[in-house]
This record gives sequence, C-alpha cells and structure tokens, in this order.
Amino acid sequence: MTIYNTSVLIALVLLFFTFYALAKRKLDFRYVIFWCVLSLLLIIISVNVNILEGIASVLGIYYAPSALFAAALVFILAFIFYITVFISDITKRIIRLTQEVGLLKSKLEELGGKEEEK
Repeated sequence: MTIYNTSVLIALVLLFFTFYALAKRKLDFRYVIFWCVLSLLLIIISVNVNILEGIASVLGIYYAPSALFAAALVFILAFIFYITVFISDITKRIIRLTQEVGLLKSKLEELGGKEEEK
C-alpha cells in the first residue's frame, strides 16, 4: 500500500467519523463543514499526485509525500493554537458566568432573609 492510498484511507475514515459525530450530535455543523473540506482536500491531493509534486517542488521538498506530512504538521499546530484560543475564551466565559450566578445567589439569599424578618 502506497502512502497515497494510506492518505486516502485516512481521509475516508475521518470523513466517516465526522458524519458519525454529526449524526450523534457530538459535533456542531460548522465544524463538520471544516472537517469535510479537510478530508476532501486530502483525498484530492492524494489522488492527484501532480498537485502534491508541484507543491513539493515549489517548496523545495524532494520527496512529495514529505510535503503532505509537513503540511499536516503545520495544520495540526495551527489547529492546536485555534483550540487553545477557543478554550481560553470559553474559560473566561465560564468564570464570568460563575461570578454572575454567585452574585444572583447572594442577592436571592439577601431577599429571602428580608422576607423572613417581616
């Protein structure tokens, strides 16, 4: 099995799991589009070797499949950075929401204490 066939197989498995996660409602639709485009791009590049060899020659990479893995590495690093930014934003939102709930709970207890005094 060549590296190109392996890439197509990996992309098809990724596409399958993407649709499976969508069916189980474990993945939001906007992320499904992202993963589907990524899978289809990987399939196109793996099936049409000329595209990959052209990209590799422009980048000065002598072994074309190495360009595929170099691109995957860059993509993974960019995706990890995106996830880190997303998690940081969600963490800030959770802290803000926790603070608001705490304030509302305090206010509710304060109002409940005033009613008992009457």
